[in-house]
Amino acid sequence: MKFERSPNSGCLSATRCVAASSPRRVAALSLAMCVIGLAACADTPSADDRTVVRRQRSLFEGLPGATRGGEAFAGNGDPLSSLRAQGETPIANLLSSVDGKDTLVSTRPRHVMVHLAMRLNDDKEQAFLDQIVSDVTKQQFVGEGKSEREIIDFLQSNYDDIMLLFARMPAAELSPNVAFDRFTGGQYRIRITGAATKGLRFTELWLEQKGGKWKFVWVR
Repeated sequence: MKFERSPNSGCLSATRCVAASSPRRVAALSLAMCVIGLAACADTPSADDRTVVRRQRSLFEGLPGATRGGEAFAGNGDPLSSLRAQGETPIANLLSSVDGKDTLVSTRPRHVMVHLAMRLNDDKEQAFLDQIVSDVTKQQFVGEGKSEREIIDFLQSNYDDIMLLFARMPAAELSPNVAFDRFTGGQYRIRITGAATKGLRFTELWLEQKGGKWKFVWVR
């Protein structure tokens, strides 16, 4: 199965399709990070609010790759303030640099969301690609004759839509209106359900847990 892109996406390997400094991108980041950060202070839903199922299927079957022009999102306040104040791993501790080497901490599904939202904006996307993107995804791209860098290109060109998805699942797998599906091989899916899917380009976040670390697989 190939990753398809809309012919009008205009995304090239050496080009960021949406500049990190664009007002629309900043607004999208602000929206997602405000909501993701505040989620740490919210009550944790009971197990009855979540669905865990086991089934097998092709992970990459029918994955979307088409882009669309994202609408501007209205964020407010400092998009990182609530994350800095949260009780669990502070945002500053999710990234450490020693002797010029960046290390990304990702021990919870929500950490993957934080890294995707931030690392594509702070010139750390190579660290995200190397440490957070699943080897399954990299192998899929290489097997199709593509470069691993095209994964970042896809995320850049679909950034607005991915941030809107994250805003609908602020507590990741613990969010209301999501199903948390487990598959073989340490793969998981957080899936938006019901009316919460309205207006979303993507409704699923695929993850992998390996060696105690959560990694990004894909969105669909």
